[in-house]
Amino acid sequence: MLVAQILVTSIATSTAASTSSVADYLAASARGAVLLAEERFAEAADELRRARLLTPSSPTVARDLAVALVALERFEEALDVLEDVEGLGDVDPEVLDLLAVVLVRLGQDEAAREVASSSGTFDGDALAFALGDRSRLDEVASRLGDRSLRAIAAARLLEAHAAKNGDGARARALSGLAQAGERSLLAASSGAWPIEPIGVGAIARATVDVSTNPRLVDRSTLSDTGARATVEAEAGIAALIGRARVDGAFAFEQQKWLVASEADDFEVSAFTLCLGIEVPLEASPLTPSAGLGLRLLDVSGALLSTHHAFAIDGGPRLRLPISSNLEVLLELLAIATDFVDGSPRDTRASSQNRDFIGQRVMASIRARDELVSGNVELSFLRDDARGSAFDAVGGSIAGLVEVTLTDVFSLDVAAGLDLRRYGPVGDPRVLGAASTREELRLSVGAGLRAKLTGALSLTVMDSYVQKVARGTRGYSDNLTRLGAEVSF
Repeated sequence: MLVAQILVTSIATSTAASTSSVADYLAASARGAVLLAEERFAEAADELRRARLLTPSSPTVARDLAVALVALERFEEALDVLEDVEGLGDVDPEVLDLLAVVLVRLGQDEAAREVASSSGTFDGDALAFALGDRSRLDEVASRLGDRSLRAIAAARLLEAHAAKNGDGARARALSGLAQAGERSLLAASSGAWPIEPIGVGAIARATVDVSTNPRLVDRSTLSDTGARATVEAEAGIAALIGRARVDGAFAFEQQKWLVASEADDFEVSAFTLCLGIEVPLEASPLTPSAGLGLRLLDVSGALLSTHHAFAIDGGPRLRLPISSNLEVLLELLAIATDFVDGSPRDTRASSQNRDFIGQRVMASIRARDELVSGNVELSFLRDDARGSAFDAVGGSIAGLVEVTLTDVFSLDVAAGLDLRRYGPVGDPRVLGAASTREELRLSVGAGLRAKLTGALSLTVMDSYVQKVARGTRGYSDNLTRLGAEVSF
C-alpha cells in the first residue's frame, strides 16, 4: 500500500501538461487498485470508472472494475465490462474465469461452462466440471496428487460431486484425502506431526430375543423355547496419522435368559476389541491401500462366573478400489483360540482338547450406493487343534444386502453357508469314512429398522440356523429379536 500511495502522490504532483491525462489515468487506476486490495469495493469501482473514462482501451482497469462489481454483486454491470474486455483482445485466463463466475451468478450455466472450459486454468476446469462438463474430470483429478491448496480444492469438489450422485464410498475416500492434505499443509507450516480424530461413533442396542432351541441341541432332544434379554454396545474411532488411517473399535454383549430351563450356562458375556491400520499406496482416492488388522475376543457365561474361551486373530489386508462405489478386500489371518479348561461347553463337547491355531484366507466384494449396499464374502480355513477330532478344513460364503426403503425404514437381508470337515480321528485306513465328519451350517436372516429420530430406531430381526451333521451334532434354531437402538 505504501508503494502505491507514493506512486499516487508523485503522479498527482506532476505538472507536465503533455502528460496530465496519463497522470490522471495512472493516479485513478492506482487508487482503484489500492482500494480494491483494501476491499473498499464501492470506492474502488468509482475510481476505476474514472480511470476507464480516461483510457477506455485499458484491459487491466476494466478487469479490476469487473472484480469490484462482482464483489458488489452487480453482475449485469460486470458482464458488460467483461464483454468489453474480450472485445479489447485481452485473452488473460483470469478474465475468462471471472466471466464464467459472472455468468453462473446470472443463471447462464451453459454459457458459463463453455467459457470456463476454454480458460485452461485449474479454476476454470473445476468450475466447468461443477457445471456438468465431465470432460474436465481428468484435469481436476490430476491435481489430487499435489501437496497444495488446489489439490484440497479438487478433492472437495470431487467429494461433493460423488456425494450428489450417490457415490458414498468415493465421497468418503475423497473426504479423507482432502483432510489428509489439510493436515499435511498444517504440519508443513507448523512442523508438527498431525494426529487428529476424523470420526467417532457409538451404538447401544437392547433387545428381547425368543429362541426355539436355546441350547442348540439335536431336534430329537429339543429343549423348550427360551426368551432372553440382550444388551449390546459398540464404540469406534478412526484417526489420521500422516497418510495412515488408524481404526479402533470395542464391543460388549450381555445376555440374560428370562424364560429357559437348563440354559443358564449359555448366557453369554462377550468382549471384542478390534484395531486396524491402512496406508494408501498413492495419493489418489481410488488407489489400493495396505494394512494390518487385529481382533481380540473373550467369552464368558453365567454373568462372568464361567470363562468359556479367548481368541485372537490378525494379519495383513489389501483394499482394492474398483470404482467409486465398488471395492475388493483381501485378508490373510492367523487365529488362535483357547477353550478354557473346565468350562461347561468344553467338558460337554468332547473329552479332547479343542484349543486350536489356524489360518483364514478371505476375499470380499463390497458395493455401496445411496439406497442399496451389499457385501459378498468368500473364505477358506484350516485349523490345527490339540485334539485331532477338532482339526478342520473348510470354507464359507456369505452375503449381506442393505436397502434404504424410505427416510424412515431400512431393510437388511443376509445369508451364509459354511462347510467343514473335522478329523481324522484314529487310523483312517481302519476307520475309513468314520474317521472324519462333515458339518454343513446354513443361516439366513432379515431385519427391519424404523428410524424414530435422528439417533433412535426400533429394530425387528429374525434369523434361522440349520446345522446338518452326523449323529446328535445337528440342530436348528429360529431366533426373533425385538428392540431399540441408539446411535451417535
